[in-house]
This record gives sequence, C-alpha cells and structure tokens, in this order.
Amino acid sequence: MKKVFIYAYLAQNLGDDLMVRILCERYPHIKFKIYATKEYRKIFRDIPNLKICSWEDRKAKIWDSFWKRVRNTENGYWKMLIKLSDGVVHVGGSSFTQHYDNFEELVQADEKLRNLSKKLYVLGVNFGPYSDENYYKRYSQLFAKYDGVTFRDQFSYNLFSCLKNVRWAPDIVFNYPVKRGKYKEKKQILFSVIELERRNGKYALNQWCEAYERFIAKMAEVAMEQGYQVMFVGFCEMQGDMDAIENIKGRICEKKRKDIQVYCYTGNLEACMRLFEESEKIVGTRFHSIILGWLFQKKVLPIVYDDKTRNLLEDNKYRTFLEFENLALADPREMFNKMESLPQTELQILVQEAERQFWAVDKFLGKSREKEGAADGNTIN
Repeated sequence: MKKVFIYAYLAQNLGDDLMVRILCERYPHIKFKIYATKEYRKIFRDIPNLKICSWEDRKAKIWDSFWKRVRNTENGYWKMLIKLSDGVVHVGGSSFTQHYDNFEELVQADEKLRNLSKKLYVLGVNFGPYSDENYYKRYSQLFAKYDGVTFRDQFSYNLFSCLKNVRWAPDIVFNYPVKRGKYKEKKQILFSVIELERRNGKYALNQWCEAYERFIAKMAEVAMEQGYQVMFVGFCEMQGDMDAIENIKGRICEKKRKDIQVYCYTGNLEACMRLFEESEKIVGTRFHSIILGWLFQKKVLPIVYDDKTRNLLEDNKYRTFLEFENLALADPREMFNKMESLPQTELQILVQEAERQFWAVDKFLGKSREKEGAADGNTIN
C-alpha cells in the first residue's frame, strides 16, 4: 500500500477541507497523511484511510527536538513524514499568489517541498495574480521539476502550457458526489461572505469593504421583503468570515436583523451541504460557494473579488455576476431578480471534465477500485 502525504491549507476552511476529502475518497486503497492541528482528528474522523499527524503531539515534539539537536534542522518531523512517503499531493487553490514584492522565501519553501518529495503533484490550483515577471519565471522553472501540475482555469494553464507536465481541468470540487433530494428546498437565500477590512496587503481589497457590506445588507433586506429566509454562512472563521457577517448584520435594521440565521463551518460538512440544498438562491463571494451552488443547481449570484473567480466565470461563460468596483452602483433588487442557475447540460460537462484533475495522480496511485469501470464524472440526480 502506497503512502502519500497531502500538502494543503488546513485552517478549517470548507473549500480546502472538501478537496482533501475528495482526494482521499477517490483512492480508498491509499494511506494518506496530513499535518494539522489536533482538531482535524475530529473533522476527518470518518475518513478511514487518512491519518492526522500534528505538531501538537508529543511524538512530533520529540522528533523535532531530535532533528534540531542532531542535524540543526527545523520542522524535522514534518520533513520526515514527507521523506517517508511515496509521494506528495499538493491540493490547493490560490497557492501561488504573489502576496509580497519580496517573494524569495515563498519560492524557497516550494523548492524545499519539491526536493523533499519523491514524487510531487499539484492539483486544483490557479496561478497569480502576480506583478513581477521574475515571480512567474521562478515558478516556471520550478513547475518543470514537478511530476504533474493541474490548474483549475485556462488562464493559469496558458501561462505554462509549454511545460509537458501541465494540464488544466475544472476545479476539484466539481468531483464532489452531490446527491440531491435528501433535504427539501425552502424559500431561503444563502449568503457566503468574506472579511475585507483586514485585507490591506498587496491587492488592497479593504478599499471595497464599505460598498461590499452595504450591498450584501441591502440585498438581504430585499430578500426578506420578498419572504425569503436569510442564511449567512461562514466558510472559515480563522479568515474572518464571522466578523464580516456581524458587520453586515449591523447594517440591517434591527427589526429584520433578528430573523437572520447564521452558520459557521467548523468541520461539519454535512450541515453545510444541507444549507446549500435547502436554499433556493446563493449569493457567493467564497469561490467554492459558487461551485457548490452550481452543483446543487441553485440560482447563483457570484461576487468577484479575485482573478480566480473571474477566470472561473469566463471559462464557463457565466454572465450574471458583480465585481467589487460595481457594487456601489448595483441595484440589489435588480440583481436579486436576475439570478440564474447554470444549465444542467453545462454542469454535467463540467463534472465530467473535472475528472481530469486526477489523471496524473491516477497513473501514480492507480484508479480507485470503486471507480473502475464507472463512467467518467459524477451523476447529478
């Protein structure tokens, strides 16, 4: 049985956790390991082929101390886990965004991962945004040394299409096996939001905070006027989603505010999937809220805050959306009425094409026995 280390952003973010689940469930005959906080033993307790190793464990602390003393190396236990694995699968999203003008430390970290890994595959990522041509050149040289890189958008793929080990396919989450009909749809609208006030880095998203929160609050009021239950969902508490929800609620009149429901993902995937299935409409800022809305065949209004969302919509010729710079002038009532769902035929194609995310890894690990002989893609019921 092969042993594979999963390199991922693990901060109780629904989208990233979902990608780890999809990977493990695709290859039930593979023994996977991740490096995360102890909380993940509860979050992923139902995944039998996944072992959670944590820097909080006594074993990890002993090994870190040993390697520091013997080899003067940091993170010795983490490095040992990678070296003892047959390969590493890096599942991500915006893993290669240039956040800083001085990016050398970030590139060196990815080079270190490549050097430690016997095999290294990257799945489900986009490249950029970036502002320095040297950033692109450094990663072009590095990606050439990977065993496989699969982007989730055509724009990123086109940047590196000269590399033979690079391909693209729709996002990994399109592989999530949605089974509709478990919960009855309500007259409910779900808002997935992000926190902007503290996003004052290289791309200064905080400049749109006022317009964004004001628009979401007004649209929630419009929905309530038309008899909809409003549900706010936070995908990642660590990244401030719940702070954003509280700020937006504060902009809604007190009489209506008390009727708003709030849920934050802390590891219970089933509870979140229920909210999506029960909702009629989705206003999605979080990238994977848009994809989940499409998968559940809901009417979706994407709010574009990043190139990754813009590229997703362009790849699928989806025209009903709002960009941050247009929020101040947008009419919430008009946008509420214009919301639409992705046609089922187009969704089915996306689901089938998303299978390609795993082609390179399939050759390395062998396709899961449960998938053998099955038609490509998942069935939308």
